[in-house]
Amino acid sequence: MISDEKIAKLANNFRSAIVTAKENGCFTINNHYPFNKFPQACCGNTSYLLAEYLKTKGIPSIWVSAVRNDWSHAWLVIKDERVRLPQKQTCVPPADIQQVLKAYGSENPICEKTGYDWNDIKNGLIVDITADQFEDFDEEVYVGYLNSFYNGFDFRNAHDCNGIQDDDRLSRIYEIINEYL
Repeated sequence: MISDEKIAKLANNFRSAIVTAKENGCFTINNHYPFNKFPQACCGNTSYLLAEYLKTKGIPSIWVSAVRNDWSHAWLVIKDERVRLPQKQTCVPPADIQQVLKAYGSENPICEKTGYDWNDIKNGLIVDITADQFEDFDEEVYVGYLNSFYNGFDFRNAHDCNGIQDDDRLSRIYEIINEYL
């Protein structure tokens, strides 16, 4: 297992690479938006990119999305023994959707999904390199556990980060950042 200190060092290095690339004017094309405003408005994309970097170091992660007031935020949770594996969940679609499904031959429409819920990840190690975009958080890189800041968000969803290879835009941005690592 890789230590939390090593993960913190990797996260700090990655953030520094983004900042240096931004300062050197690497994020000026429209395809690089919003990294020209880093860390504002790019937490989701940054989390995917950081997950890719951690993956190259043998550290799997989970992308987490949450909302507070009118602001959304995304961060990573390290996928290790501190995290519970997601359980398969069933749900019954709303009545109007059931009617549509029945019209297409589905007699007993039930959906199944497998995904993390808040209880699965709440004890995991958080890695966040964009939380300082919020007025009530001043750490540029946070590697730690739930605190009042993160507890102030309403969980939306979480999923395993399996890579950015299918996203040309993020892959190009990752290549730029990688030049500064």
